[in-house]
Amino acid sequence: MTKRASLTPRERSDMLTDQEGKCARCAAPIGPQPDGTKVPFIAEHWFPVALGNTAKPDCLLCLPCADRKTNGSPATSYGSDAHAIAKDKRLRGITKTGPKKRIPSRPFQKRPPNMPYQWGSKSRLADTQEDSR
Repeated sequence: MTKRASLTPRERSDMLTDQEGKCARCAAPIGPQPDGTKVPFIAEHWFPVALGNTAKPDCLLCLPCADRKTNGSPATSYGSDAHAIAKDKRLRGITKTGPKKRIPSRPFQKRPPNMPYQWGSKSRLADTQEDSR
């Protein structure tokens, strides 16, 4: 696994200036505000490191957007980093622990020896055997 490098305070402030103090996903204000409050934010990788991104974060997101990007919405994980990483592992065969066990099919029911008719037929068994010769 790639070691994740953190941003220096200078890189973080430069990235915040480049994004004009807004979340890269929803454009909500992040960081220090003119009224003196601080809106928390997090440095994120737009493309997950587990899927081959560089070690340095490349965008700043507000906390709700970062959570949604990583874990998905409460209803589904589709489109999130967790979903993409799980799909990548499935496609590469990493999640398999070994060959799947073959499920045997049930055998057909045997005809009772004293039954004169074929299953589902009204003709006698002896008549159908003579026709097949």
